[in-house]
This record gives sequence, structure tokens and C-alpha cells, in this order.
Amino acid sequence: PRRGYSLRYATSTPGVGGAVGERGRYERYQVTELLGKIPQYEGSATPHWVIRLKRQGGTTAWCRRKLAKAFELESVEDVGCCGSRDEVDALVTQHFSIPLGLLDASGPALDEEGARSRVPPVFKVSCIKRAGAALRPGMCAGTAYAVVVSGAAEGALETCKQTLVHVLRAGARGRCGQDAFSLCAARSG
Repeated sequence: PRRGYSLRYATSTPGVGGAVGERGRYERYQVTELLGKIPQYEGSATPHWVIRLKRQGGTTAWCRRKLAKAFELESVEDVGCCGSRDEVDALVTQHFSIPLGLLDASGPALDEEGARSRVPPVFKVSCIKRAGAALRPGMCAGTAYAVVVSGAAEGALETCKQTLVHVLRAGARGRCGQDAFSLCAARSG
């Protein structure tokens, strides 16, 4: 933290020590955007592709630039998103939207396979579907985190369980809605 600035703990349970993640080991810190309800495609005047992709590193702005170029869009602003997931040293799953109208105007309609083939290979596509409008801030239902802590103190698993109970009782709100907390595993050592 900056000098004279202290971070508040979310609960009164003690910390567990250890380290979260290592540079280049993205799978040790995972961030997953939980998409809320997307507009119906049928009958929409502004249809879009919604693409759920995984990336290692990079920022939301970087993703939008790559997608805009790959889909030959005039502006990066044409690539919609629910919010920023800018954890650079993480494995991030995030949603983006691409306007079908702009794509169809420049040639034949793009089917799902065609859309999938345009996504740059730096991303792993896990889902593509049609939606009735662009994604925009506020459409995110929350964020889920998976964190691997190495070198944690003895009793870390029990402390994590206590902390989780406190957080679930009190609730925790991120910048994008209710964040999802779960305890998958904790290991000391």
C-alpha cells in the first residue's frame, strides 16, 4: 500500500500468510465474469454475437482492440463489454459483443463458425451466441474468483472457512455486482 494508506480487511479473521500467484502462472488466479440476462435475439433491430472467451494477461481495452481488428470494425467502441476485468496476471473469462449488422453490411452474413474463426488465437473461445443488443456496463451479474495460495500458514484452511462464513453472511459487492465466493481448496506448504 501507499505510504499513509492502509487497506481494510473484509472480516476480523486473521490472514493466512503465503503468496497468491506467481508471474506467468495465470491458472493460480482466475477471474470469471458472470453474465446476467442478455437481450433476446429474435426480432431484434440490433443483433450481436456474444462471445465468452478466456485470456491470459492483457486488459479489457487490449481485448476490445484485438477483437475490433479481427472483425474489421470501424471503431473499438463497436465491441461491447459488461465491464473491465483487468487482472493482468490472471486467467480471465470475459464476455464481449460484436454487432452483426456491421458485419453483414460488408458481405455475407457471418454464422457461428465464421465468427469463431475470426477470434484471434490468443483467446480461447468457450461460447458464442446471438443476442438482441450489445453488452454494456451493468449487464454483469457478478464475478467469481479462484485463488491458489502457496506457503500458507498452518491452519489456513480453517481460517479460510471462517472468513468465507463471515463474507457470505455480510455479503461483498464488487464493482460489477455481487461477487461469488466459494472455498475450493486451501493447502499449507
